[in-house]
Amino acid sequence: VFSDRIGAFTIPAGSHNDLASIPRVARSIIPANGPHRVAAIVHDYLYDVSGDLPNYTVTREQADDVFYDAMRMSRNEFYASLSPKAKLGIIRNGLENRFLTHEPMVGAVTAYTMWSAVRLGGWASWD
Repeated sequence: VFSDRIGAFTIPAGSHNDLASIPRVARSIIPANGPHRVAAIVHDYLYDVSGDLPNYTVTREQADDVFYDAMRMSRNEFYASLSPKAKLGIIRNGLENRFLTHEPMVGAVTAYTMWSAVRLGGWASWD
């Protein structure tokens, strides 16, 4: 994974994540399944290790900002960052056209809403 804010890091296979644990009451506004789930994998990993990466430490605020940035990444930037195996899965499912655009993965309002939620309530999961 690469972030302009914190640089490159690797998320080990088998890392824990809950893929954006959106409260049931909020699911009418933000569905549990959506393009934000990719950003949630990165965010969950940073929270799971409490920001302790092999070569440096990330603050909770930085982890939340990386989450926001990943949601706002353009779809074609995201696709370009995938492994060949992941790209093949997308192609096999006929979804590659969804990534041939400069549109962000997640819209600005949804990304800001989700970022705000983790800023407000994420402290309970950080340590």
